[in-house]
Amino acid sequence: MIHAGVIQPSCSSVPIFLQPRAEVEMVYASGALRLTVDHQFPMAVLLLEAIGVAGALFWGGWRWERELLSKSGGQLLVAALVVINVIILAYHITGSEAIEFNDRQLVISRTNLGWQRTSGYPLEKCSRLHWVKPWGKPGSFKCKVGWTRISFAHYLSDEQAQRLLGQLQMTLPNVAARLLGIVPPPPPPAFHAAEK
Repeated sequence: MIHAGVIQPSCSSVPIFLQPRAEVEMVYASGALRLTVDHQFPMAVLLLEAIGVAGALFWGGWRWERELLSKSGGQLLVAALVVINVIILAYHITGSEAIEFNDRQLVISRTNLGWQRTSGYPLEKCSRLHWVKPWGKPGSFKCKVGWTRISFAHYLSDEQAQRLLGQLQMTLPNVAARLLGIVPPPPPPAFHAAEK
């Protein structure tokens, strides 16, 4: 886990080949740091999902045929489960995020299934930016905005998150200090010559 730019170890019960990943691109231009995160799911997850859908169809079609599927409610239940499963899979596969840090605001754009949702948060209300990687789950950044907490940059690795924090501190030090809660040192006192 990363907190205020420091990597801390995290545990995971999910094997590495089953964990979702993210492809990250960072660009600093015109006083803004832009981060594009494309979600990527391993082939093993997609294969397990396909087996699950096929299993639901097979089990629903052959096992329940006489009892449950002969009624329209049973057929509707199996069809609904398959459709929901396919929609959830497509939602995760097509997901991407674009995050922009600048002197005024934090802008997060999420795209899923072709729909884009953009949210902007004034920088003066943002604080406590930190990396969270719960046990057995993918990591993401969390930030407090007023009384609420937002989550973004999902599925990043610890190294990618560390690189983002480093870039933020290097390119936009005032923004990083504000988001991370780092108090800059006071300026040195001005020297005034004593008048005689």
